[in-house]
Amino acid sequence: MSGYNLIRPLIFRLDPEFTHQQTIAFLQRASNKPSRVARLTKRYRKKIPKLPIELFGKKLSSPVGLAAGFDKNGVAFPALFALGFGFVEVGTVTPRAQPGNPKVRVFRLDQEESIINRLGFNNNGLEAMLGNLSTYSSSIRPGILGINIGKNTDTPIERAIEDYLACLGAIYEYADYAVLNLSSPNSPGLRLLQQESEFNELVHAVMEKRDELASKQNDKLLPVAVKISPDLEPEQIDAVAELSLKHRVDALIATNTTIARTAPVLHKHFTQSGGLSGKLLADQATAVISRLASTTRGQIPIIGVGGIGSAEDAWKKLLAGATALQLYTAMVFQGPVLLRQIVTGLAERARHYDERNFSAALEQARSQL
Repeated sequence: MSGYNLIRPLIFRLDPEFTHQQTIAFLQRASNKPSRVARLTKRYRKKIPKLPIELFGKKLSSPVGLAAGFDKNGVAFPALFALGFGFVEVGTVTPRAQPGNPKVRVFRLDQEESIINRLGFNNNGLEAMLGNLSTYSSSIRPGILGINIGKNTDTPIERAIEDYLACLGAIYEYADYAVLNLSSPNSPGLRLLQQESEFNELVHAVMEKRDELASKQNDKLLPVAVKISPDLEPEQIDAVAELSLKHRVDALIATNTTIARTAPVLHKHFTQSGGLSGKLLADQATAVISRLASTTRGQIPIIGVGGIGSAEDAWKKLLAGATALQLYTAMVFQGPVLLRQIVTGLAERARHYDERNFSAALEQARSQL
């Protein structure tokens, strides 16, 4: 039994959002002390086997990263890398600071290892994030850093593009990749940006801006990913995929949280409004990955996220078409040791197909489906 499992009953007596804030505060303090980062690296990262892949033209130590939403303001990513993630995504950040939705807004479904949240892009804004990012040299990153961007709640949907362009310009020199969050269910109207005409207009503007910024940044072409909803209809998924191909989007992240409540769950919080993540999202997210992979024909990397709580969950998403993976909710229930368990389990599965190359092993496994 891990140390986290011993203290989890005590932690789970506390308010989920308060617990998260205390965790971030601890990791921020650790991030500010190189000696503490080194201790975390020795305790966690050094014990995780190497499972190298390439994403956005860069080599990663493993295909498993941290999803956006955990470190909203970019204050703790050095410590998060020390835990062993191949890549870390911070945010969602909006141009201006905003408090998000009224509290109480986070609910744990303990038996189901799932969470419902209606946070609403609470964050300290671009200026604060840039200050945090500038504190840490990019040389200390043992993986790649993504920044997830969104629009302010009070920005009219017809002016959403302005917010995304402002964010992109501000984060350009700090990020290894950017993510357009068009799919949170907790920001009113945001998901309308996934409709075909709106998606086409927004992504065209962003990719055009990206190319313009590259010409001013020594031709650094920042990869741009789009994070989509699990609640899209099949034809909407196809439209997003085809338009992403058209505009040469660099990756699709599937998926965000769901507003669906289809499982027969009796938990008192199950009917709370907001986005559902964790085990109860797993199959829905995997189905979207599979659809995207079929439509894009392997031409766009897919980052799979949603309900990954074991190596078997991770392997299923990779077989469905994911190139890389992200965790979040399962870490709340199982602690940081989960990352090592997943990477170790993936390495064991891959060895059945190819002992030297994980990507080759994965392709071979897919070919046998």
